Amino acid sequence: MPQKIMKKARTTTLGLLSRGYGRVLGIVVAIALVFLVFNYSRISQQSCPSEDLKVVTWNIAAINNNPFEYWVTHNDPEYDKLMEKVQATMNSPGADDVLVSSIINEEMFEQLISDMKDAGIDALEEVRDKWKNDFSKRKAISGFLTDHTLGKKRLASMPDRVTNTIRASTGEIFYRPTVINCFDGTLNSMESWWRQWRGVIFRTPPLIHGAPPPPPRSK
Repeated sequence: MPQKIMKKARTTTLGLLSRGYGRVLGIVVAIALVFLVFNYSRISQQSCPSEDLKVVTWNIAAINNNPFEYWVTHNDPEYDKLMEKVQATMNSPGADDVLVSSIINEEMFEQLISDMKDAGIDALEEVRDKWKNDFSKRKAISGFLTDHTLGKKRLASMPDRVTNTIRASTGEIFYRPTVINCFDGTLNSMESWWRQWRGVIFRTPPLIHGAPPPPPRSK
């Protein structure tokens, strides 16, 4: 019985989404959960007296534009192949698990330190020490992208969330140069990406709602 209820709830949820009723979805799910909780004893006695109630939940939110975070249904079989290869690389990167320092080299790091200093960020010696003795020696995938400690502390996902897609008060949308959003610029080389990334992060005025105009940058 509980399995049938959950199947019906899932079918109803997907039906609401397909019809564009996303706003009422939360209410529907809440009612379903309340029903299950207050009718647990009756359901158990009538249908499964020897089993515990089994409830499943799933995340249907799409908080960002990362195309590799949400697997969708697509008619092109190449899409499935791409997603499977990305997942396989994350699970077993092998030779692709290169050092972070082979991606962000010392010249790039020094440019980053200079940009941070111009932006008024302090504690840069601590940043330099952490880079030299820790992050530069990590593997890019196993030591950074899939590192559980970084994930729990949101040290990578939260900066991505606030810079991935920025909607300005003027209505203009700014995308951080990356392959995990709708950025439509050219990223055909590390040099091109790094130049554009620094421009967006350090040289784009914060045109967000209610924000004061940025102070003039020192030459």
